[in-house]
Amino acid sequence: MALDDFAPLRSHFERLAEDEEDVRLEASLGIISGLDLASIDILRKALDRLLKGLASGRKSARIGFSVTLTELLCRTYGPQRSQDRAPLLSFDEVLDLLQSRTTPRGDISGQEERDHCLGRLFGIEAILKSRVLFEGSVSETAWSRILDLTFDLARKKQWLREECGWIVFENLQTLQDISNGEGLMMTAIERLCVNDLALSPEGVAVWLSSLELFPGLRQPKDPWHHRDPMSVKNSTKLARVLKECSSATQEATESHSSTQQRSTWASKPHFVWDVILRSLYKDKSHAHGESRGHTSFASFWTTAIDESLFSASASKERKHWGFLLCSNVFREAPEGCIAHVFTRNMMRCLINQLCDKERYLHRAALKSMKDLQSRATSSPQIVPHVIRGLESGNGVYNFDQMTKTKTISTLLTRTDEVGMEGVVHAFDDLIQQLKGDDLKIVESSRQAFADQIMFALRNRTIDASQTWIYSLLKMFARFGYFATDLNEAHERTPLSDASRNMVRTRLSSCFAHLISKRTTKDTVWPYKILRYLRRLEKQPEKWSLVIEFDPHVEKVRLATLKNLKALDVKSGQNTRDRALQLLQSLVLFQLYNGESDALDVLAELQTYQESHAQSVEDGSQQFIELVLGFASQRSTLFRKVIEQVLAAFAAAIDLEGLHLFFDVLKAEESTLGQQILFDQEAEEDELDGIETSEAEDEGVRGRPDDKTPQANGIHTKRKASSPPNQTKSDEAEQTSDSDLASGEAMDTDSSEGETSRLNSALADIVGKRWNDNADDETMASSESEEMGDDEMFALDEHMAAVFKEQKKATSKKKERQNAKQNVLDFKNRVLDLIQIYIKHQHSNPLCLHVILALLSVHRITSSKQISTKAGSILREYIQKCKGADLPTVRYIDEVWGLLQEVHNESKRDYARAHASACSQASLLLVKALVGLDRTNIDGVVSQYAETQRQWLNGTCRVQPLLFSDFLSWATSYNKQQELKF
Repeated sequence: MALDDFAPLRSHFERLAEDEEDVRLEASLGIISGLDLASIDILRKALDRLLKGLASGRKSARIGFSVTLTELLCRTYGPQRSQDRAPLLSFDEVLDLLQSRTTPRGDISGQEERDHCLGRLFGIEAILKSRVLFEGSVSETAWSRILDLTFDLARKKQWLREECGWIVFENLQTLQDISNGEGLMMTAIERLCVNDLALSPEGVAVWLSSLELFPGLRQPKDPWHHRDPMSVKNSTKLARVLKECSSATQEATESHSSTQQRSTWASKPHFVWDVILRSLYKDKSHAHGESRGHTSFASFWTTAIDESLFSASASKERKHWGFLLCSNVFREAPEGCIAHVFTRNMMRCLINQLCDKERYLHRAALKSMKDLQSRATSSPQIVPHVIRGLESGNGVYNFDQMTKTKTISTLLTRTDEVGMEGVVHAFDDLIQQLKGDDLKIVESSRQAFADQIMFALRNRTIDASQTWIYSLLKMFARFGYFATDLNEAHERTPLSDASRNMVRTRLSSCFAHLISKRTTKDTVWPYKILRYLRRLEKQPEKWSLVIEFDPHVEKVRLATLKNLKALDVKSGQNTRDRALQLLQSLVLFQLYNGESDALDVLAELQTYQESHAQSVEDGSQQFIELVLGFASQRSTLFRKVIEQVLAAFAAAIDLEGLHLFFDVLKAEESTLGQQILFDQEAEEDELDGIETSEAEDEGVRGRPDDKTPQANGIHTKRKASSPPNQTKSDEAEQTSDSDLASGEAMDTDSSEGETSRLNSALADIVGKRWNDNADDETMASSESEEMGDDEMFALDEHMAAVFKEQKKATSKKKERQNAKQNVLDFKNRVLDLIQIYIKHQHSNPLCLHVILALLSVHRITSSKQISTKAGSILREYIQKCKGADLPTVRYIDEVWGLLQEVHNESKRDYARAHASACSQASLLLVKALVGLDRTNIDGVVSQYAETQRQWLNGTCRVQPLLFSDFLSWATSYNKQQELKF
């Protein structure tokens, strides 16, 4: 092929500079295929053209020409070349040609000089990628020369130094497979030192690579102590090198020190960081402590990152590197290394950047936390280390609140069961080992830790088989009722009484949550914890109970524990025994908490259990009395326990027991009603004016009519010691909005009246009427009158008496309002109990007696919320009683009486909602009667006829829907009968 035959290849060379990758690859293939049979001259010209094109800054020329050059060198010098074809040039001649074509000459611009330097870098990379240098036995001279070219470029052009170092580092990996690879590696180290790059990030990467690939290689003694950059003695020097500052080269000659500093900042950390971190990850002994003179991960992180990149004087750019390295560690580091990341400066910077979205490095800090959360999902075992790091030592106990993130919350929900076991132990240590001079901060920290582990319990899918739940309950119980080892007390701040009470409250909350869960309700958690506390009591040398019981209480406590053990042995699948065991266990915890009436309740439970060991039906009334006693408390825990106990004993409740529920619903919503329900004694002077004062506050709707019997109280052996709203609980129920609104309106009217009476009293004292209608002349004349000292003193005494009476009246008014709300809350809880009874016993004929009680409270209550709830429960009951679930009537006379009472109830209130409830209840009784015997239709029709007769005569007011609903049912029933016959 003549030289003119090179012309067809020119178009391909032109297309090597195109930006589209497919076009460049097609052109490269065209050139390579066109040179397969070309002469030596054409090949040399093509090689020269490719080397020259590397210095071109046009489009993507460097990429296209370097790829083609790599392939050409492989086919010309590599094993793929034709054996009968002599080499184009010697390797030294190729390097000479590369050096010649990429050396800037003459007066050229800075951009042209930059293009030539990049061309040389791409040429070196193409030669090394072609692997022709590493085929067979590599000449150390050629290897040394290409290293000199690379390192010389790195020294002269600082902005290319990292790329030059990366090319060398990447190709060092192939030396292991070469016969004289160890000698070539030693050559690389020597050329590195000769070019004064040993104390540079690139030099560190090459040096560490030599130690990894050839452990027996004897590197030079200088500049690293013990010939290892990771030696403990090199920690400070290594940190300076990695920070890329010129002070790291103080041991080098001054003429070369300037070569160590990068001229421009890079957005990403140097690749040497990955090399160092990977070397630390591989050696597990480095994670926790120094081994064989090597620096540990913790020491390296503190020196090279925390005290360098995250120091207070570090620039934002270096702190940005720090956050990127944090992300690297969170993604790749072993479990043991992550615990050492949360150092002082790093945590300070992290919190500062996370707490404000306007911070310069907020997104970088947030990215590191997201990487941490992602790692926690795949490796849940790191979560305990992370929690300790973020919330103790250099962290803050309220990390999520401080940083306005959900880092801790996310970690707690993403970890698995094994991880949660470690989390519980982590919080155990955090709560126990807190120390500080400010007791309030210590208490707040402990409360925050307890709340966070409670968050994990409430927001995770749990079941009884998860061991971490038991560990959590044991932790709360231990802190709440036992003192820690006295030998270690001086090392931390002991738990205060406030902290112990807080922990006990959290333990109760745990019980309430677990009891409400279907997957864990069959496990009597309180009893398990009582057994654990009993085991701790038997270790007095290590644990001491913080509660002292007098002999009588101690006797009851031990007897209760013995009884619980007996119940545990025989409970098995017996839900009633398990419910009693649960109830007794919780009451025993009340005894531990110092509740005044817990002792009496335990005695009552013991008496009930002994009296009705064989049959619980005879003790229905006593059982309901116990249930109502617990329902009077506002504790969420006891409310859920009572619901579970009631569900277990629902089938054993008789009519007398149900009437105890009904008595509560009939009670007056007033101070008198509260005194009856809670067995309180009123003073004589309060009783004298109680009806008058309450008549001012009550509306017409809240009063029972003459035909409704007054609540005769709950004849329980144990009354609630105080109204519900006086029981402290962090989870107390809230008053409905409608009740609050009505209360506020009443308060406004009453306040206006009291203000008017106060003005009248004051006017009587000074002899004038103070009001807004007084004219200016009257006010002026009153101001001009002067009073003597005696008159002023007398006036002060009279005014003090008036204000004292006013304060007393206001206090009584507030008491009346509280009493009303207490009764409403109690009724609300009783409705919950009735709803549970209906849920489990809706097919029981005794449930029909609930109808009248629900209709009555629906009408007489002054609370819209309770009225609505009663109607909702009644509708729910009626919907359940369909088909086979329709109650089977045992005593037909009682049902006839209920039907008549329901019709009488419908006459007492003309409101449509009440009338609709009465109509539906009446139809349910009709269905029960007709379902028992079809001949009962005559009696049903007679009852409706009598009610309609009274309505037409005007002796009662009834909504017409009572009759229209019955007519609709009759029509439907008649059609069903026709289909049957």
